[in-house]
Amino acid sequence: MHNKRAPKKIPSWLLIFILTCYTLLTGLPNTAFANTEEQIIQEDASPEDNPQTIGDIANIEVSEQNNTYDHLITGQTYLFMFKQDYINNQISITKGAELGGIASSENTIQLIIGEDTLSIDKNDVEMIGATENGANHVLEKITAKGTFTIFKDSQMTIPLVTSTRTMSLNVLEKENHLYTVDIGNTTGYLPIDSAAVEQAQATENSYSATIIADGNLLSADGEIAGTIHQSNTSYTVEPASDPTKVKMTIGNHQYLIDKSLTSTTDRTTASQASTRNEIIQLKENSTIYSDSNLTTAAVSLSQSDRIGIVGVNGSSYEVLVGQTVGYVPILSTMDDFTVQLKSDAKIYADSNKSQVLAINTNTSTVYTVSRTEDTNLFLISIGDYHYYVEYSDLIFTEDSITLTDNLRKDTLTTKAGFILYKDASTKTPLVKNGLANQRFTVVGITGQYYRILFGGTVAYLPAKYATGFGPNKEISTIGSSILYKKVKDNYYPFGTLKSGFTFKPTSANSKYYLFTKDNITYAVEKSAAAPTNKSATLTVKQNASFPITLYTENNIAVYDETGNHIGALYTAKGVDLLGISKDKKRAIINFMGQSAQVKFEELYHKDIVNGKSTVSYSKMSYYIEVLSLLYPEFTEREIIGYSAEGRAIYGLRVGTGDKEILMDASFHAREHMTTNVLLEMIDTYSFSFNRNAVFNGWDVRNTLNKVSIWFLPMMNPDGVTLVQQGISALKDPKNISYAKAYAKDGSFKSWKANGRGVDLNQNFGGVSWDKIPSKKNYRNYKGPSAFSEPETQAFVEFVNEHRFKTNLSYHSSGSIIYWGGVQTASELERDRKLVNKIANLTGYNPIKPKGAAYNYKYGSGNSTAWMIKEKRIPAITIEIATYQGEIPVALNQWTSIWNKNRTIGLHAAKEAASR
Repeated sequence: MHNKRAPKKIPSWLLIFILTCYTLLTGLPNTAFANTEEQIIQEDASPEDNPQTIGDIANIEVSEQNNTYDHLITGQTYLFMFKQDYINNQISITKGAELGGIASSENTIQLIIGEDTLSIDKNDVEMIGATENGANHVLEKITAKGTFTIFKDSQMTIPLVTSTRTMSLNVLEKENHLYTVDIGNTTGYLPIDSAAVEQAQATENSYSATIIADGNLLSADGEIAGTIHQSNTSYTVEPASDPTKVKMTIGNHQYLIDKSLTSTTDRTTASQASTRNEIIQLKENSTIYSDSNLTTAAVSLSQSDRIGIVGVNGSSYEVLVGQTVGYVPILSTMDDFTVQLKSDAKIYADSNKSQVLAINTNTSTVYTVSRTEDTNLFLISIGDYHYYVEYSDLIFTEDSITLTDNLRKDTLTTKAGFILYKDASTKTPLVKNGLANQRFTVVGITGQYYRILFGGTVAYLPAKYATGFGPNKEISTIGSSILYKKVKDNYYPFGTLKSGFTFKPTSANSKYYLFTKDNITYAVEKSAAAPTNKSATLTVKQNASFPITLYTENNIAVYDETGNHIGALYTAKGVDLLGISKDKKRAIINFMGQSAQVKFEELYHKDIVNGKSTVSYSKMSYYIEVLSLLYPEFTEREIIGYSAEGRAIYGLRVGTGDKEILMDASFHAREHMTTNVLLEMIDTYSFSFNRNAVFNGWDVRNTLNKVSIWFLPMMNPDGVTLVQQGISALKDPKNISYAKAYAKDGSFKSWKANGRGVDLNQNFGGVSWDKIPSKKNYRNYKGPSAFSEPETQAFVEFVNEHRFKTNLSYHSSGSIIYWGGVQTASELERDRKLVNKIANLTGYNPIKPKGAAYNYKYGSGNSTAWMIKEKRIPAITIEIATYQGEIPVALNQWTSIWNKNRTIGLHAAKEAASR
């Protein structure tokens, strides 16, 4: 194998010297020198060297290290890529854009975009290579609208060139949604909706016309947008796809008018060269006039379009109508403009431009500016302070500014030397060396940066430059923020807080604002909140009269007391129930140690009732209401009547079955332990029904979908309250006097009657009721007449409204079961099976339904005897505890009592299902 000899490389200085001498001697054109140069090099080269082409010679000056050209050859076409964003004459070229142009000198390339020729310094681009300048077939010529973008790819994701003024372009190809256009000796893609179909002045079809009558001005989709007025002024119009219509361009929007409103004229329209490039926002019902004196209306617009202007004339803007200048009063336009700032735009501290506050570095962000009396200066706001930018540094756009919903409107004050960044990650400065004591509007906080309004958009101010907020100041959340519970050093997501939720932290660390209440610490990330001057969202927590813990079914919404949505709680989170809203629709809960509200139906309970405690009338009533609000789909709460002292007597249905049974308790005041039994049944059965859970082997939902249970947990609320709380339970002076007179040994613990001294279970009448010996006392007084008491009457009326299959009445003393005495033989046999089932489950002793003594004592006056005789159903009295004497059942017996009775209601429901 032999090595090839490396070709000789001619030094660049020697090559230039040779070419220059040869040019002076021969005067030959450049192409001839290129061929001669090739011959010289080839003659000096070894036969084994690879031959070089004209392209090789043209690129001989290319450095292999940095791909730049030392010198360009005039007239040669080159491909190149822009090293950074380029803006000139309202044309913006994106960094990285690859375009082509012809060298006009050794250091300059002429780039042709539409009708513009741009001179590009070769140092601003990276040379890719030389190429031939081929001619493309032009399909048609179009006019691109005011602000448009030409893309590198047909998916229109990579921008090449953006222009903020009208431009004529050559179309090479046309598809449904885009044009392929000739741009910079290469091709690009323009959305069809960014261009007019034809060039208004240049097309053969356009013509001059006057408007001979007032008529509708229509948008491109045929909606009425305003009125075109009769005028002798000539306008340029174009044919439309609908032969009855013609098109007219106003500003940078195209409209349709009826062709019958126009008259062709020989007069030509006076064209207007663009001297300004603002895009103004019209107010609704704006008028464009055909004369500068604003006397003759040309067009009336009923919508607030953005249109481009061509100049300013005193107190009016100049707008092209067709190709004729029209005039819009500045007062009929919005005060603000949306713009982008050129990359080297200066922001001045005052209108004298004596102090440069910042140099813009972001050409893509859209800002809001407003006009001043000096048409070459515009105001841009940073917070609540105004700065100035020059007209020549603005690129007007139709783009709107999009900000986060529910922006905060709090303010802060700056320290001297502050810096604003366009984002918190790259820290590209927008403002340096800012002035002290500037008031900024805070719209949020990200990490250690406040987000403030800069020209209507958002900029970032480091927290170290902010003042005006003291320690322990209220803060508000930004966006949807996570609410954490802090347990030791861990933070657990508990829910969310809606934007604008305000609270006062009790402490803070590097990452969280902390709020501690009732020994529970909550946390919100600092990146999701900002100081505020607002008051706290929630009111001080009210104390729960009867504490209950409920749980969230799913992620549920949280509201303040006025019904505003303030956040959410995650699934299966426990919440403390503080009360019930006035409209009975929401649960008042402990939320961050304060009062908030959630919907009852979005909660569930696990265990509300503590049977091993004294249950008052108020607590019983509250439990009944809460359970009915939690589960309206399978419970029903009803006030069946009122006691002698005016207390409501509550009933609660659990289940959806059409068949019903009745369970009652606390007919006798001192026997209020029976209320605990029924409440615990309600608690347990409703939990199992809601969760579709099995309880003690029972499919509760299946059972209660067949037979519903109505519970009357406290038939004698006055008497129970008298036993539990003393004489303060009564309000009626007569009742107070009676109770004091007949209390046993001055105590009410033995009280058995109602608030008027009547034993309700002796008040139900019957065949032998009048034979019952009775006198006024704390017990066994049957009353002045049968059914004399409001409690007895309420029970009878309620029963008469239903068709109960069974009645189980709970009393407290004796561990026995009373079940008969007035049944027929067949009824006794029917009831015996249920009584035996209850006896087997509870261990209570059934009393035989025989004997004169039983029939006399229990055959009349009590509720179950009345139920058997009047309704012909099983009616069973269950005494839950061993004989107590004349006092309430001791709480230490609760566990044994509950274990015996916990499934009695379900057994009774199952038995009733068969009847």
